[in-house]
Amino acid sequence: RIDQNNPNRLFITGANLSSSEDGGKTWTGASPLQGRPFRRAFGDFRTVWIDPQNSDRMIAGSDGGVFISYDGGKTCDHLAKLPPGGVYALAFFDEDGIGPAPQRLFAGGYFIQSGAISINRVAKLVGSTWLPLGTGANNIVYAMTGYNSDGSGTLPSGLYVGGTFGNVGGVGASRVARWTGS
Repeated sequence: RIDQNNPNRLFITGANLSSSEDGGKTWTGASPLQGRPFRRAFGDFRTVWIDPQNSDRMIAGSDGGVFISYDGGKTCDHLAKLPPGGVYALAFFDEDGIGPAPQRLFAGGYFIQSGAISINRVAKLVGSTWLPLGTGANNIVYAMTGYNSDGSGTLPSGLYVGGTFGNVGGVGASRVARWTGS
């Protein structure tokens, strides 16, 4: 992942979260003995989101859940206690388009529960609670992105997810699905 505000700031996800501040000439976190961003986070790192408006605000998904940082990854907190189970994808999405609801954080991965709530591999964060998107996916969600084909126009935007699933929300879907918020 490249920081949109600083092209010399790079992140690579994997067994550890590695970062470079000089365009890849030197790296931190390349081995467990080195310091790394998101030090309190645990598990293999699968995804990193960097706020395009403020690079110090970052969110990382790992086998340990979702973690948020407000200082560029120097410190972090476990976000809303999504249980361990592998978070592979993160995206912000405005499910009602130009309506009153704010953009929300969505997560995809291998998780199936949040407390007593069945969330089946794809969920949205509402306040401090992870909620399901319908009945979820029947297998792992590896990628997601929000897309609106007409900008701020009247066509509904969509949250696209990709993975190894064959069914999303009770509907057949071969590895790619679109959710419009309804």
